Amino acid sequence: MSVVVTSTLTVRLRRVFRAAFRRRVTYIATLFIAVAVINALLFYYFEGWRDDVDLATAFYWSVITMATIGYGDVTPVTWAGRVLAMEAAVVGITAFTIVVSVIAEEFISRTTRKLMGLGKLKRVDILVVGDSDACREAIREVRLNIPHAEIGWLMPEPPKQPPKDVEFVAGDIDDDDTLMRAGADRVRNIIVCYRDDSKALHAVLALRRVNKEARIVALTGSGRAAEFIKEAGADFVVPAKILGRIAASAIFEPSVAHFINDVTSASGLFDLIEHVVTKSEDGMSVKEVVSRIRSPGSRLVPVAVLGEGGLRPVLSEDERVREGERVIILRSVADK
Repeated sequence: MSVVVTSTLTVRLRRVFRAAFRRRVTYIATLFIAVAVINALLFYYFEGWRDDVDLATAFYWSVITMATIGYGDVTPVTWAGRVLAMEAAVVGITAFTIVVSVIAEEFISRTTRKLMGLGKLKRVDILVVGDSDACREAIREVRLNIPHAEIGWLMPEPPKQPPKDVEFVAGDIDDDDTLMRAGADRVRNIIVCYRDDSKALHAVLALRRVNKEARIVALTGSGRAAEFIKEAGADFVVPAKILGRIAASAIFEPSVAHFINDVTSASGLFDLIEHVVTKSEDGMSVKEVVSRIRSPGSRLVPVAVLGEGGLRPVLSEDERVREGERVIILRSVADK
């Protein structure tokens, strides 16, 4: 309850500050224009008898003088005009000082809000939601495979050390404003990585409510929770039991565990990639498909194919594949 109240209060305060900023800028701009017009009329009144001064020239002189530029092409010759020039310069300096201070205050305010996670992510390709160390690992892996992807991180509260390689938003997953600021309603891919399975389930429900089209991948600690999270709307669930399998393999077949750890990261000696069979490749053999994407000197080894019937190993490269199936390929690091 306290989190929801705090989030709501933060949203309201932010709206009040924005409205106050707009009002102050509007007031200052209106005051500047009003004083410029009054000074122009007074200048025309005092200096209008001259052939080189009309209303347009008087307004030009007023703005230039208030801006403290003072080109000197139009100058007063009467004492009243000179007094007016002094007044215009003082008022102009004051007005510009106020404008600069208001803009600087807004800039500092935005910087502070960004550091506190209260800003808005303008563009997000992949949104990471959660508070576990797995979130950082997911971000790192995305960076290695998709260097130009715009990654956003939605977390419950601002971190002690803000991440340097990704912009973040802090707030309650139940708050629609927080979701909108994080871009959850328009992002195409979402990774949910909470420490608590109940929070992960709750997050998937909230995210699916605002975005029906996003591909949601969630991490979970138990098989039972994985079923619930899948039913809640996650497209793919990564259970913690996978880590248990790797840990067990590290005991009786350590080389296998080492290989799995290597191929699941783009920073290892090998990497597993996938290729979606296109319409033009429909009916081709696995060997032919791989040869089409293999660059000169590259080393690609087809491992398996994921189709409607599930995952099947590539026992022969002469095996035929259909459009839409995914060929899983082992690639050496030298070919990246």
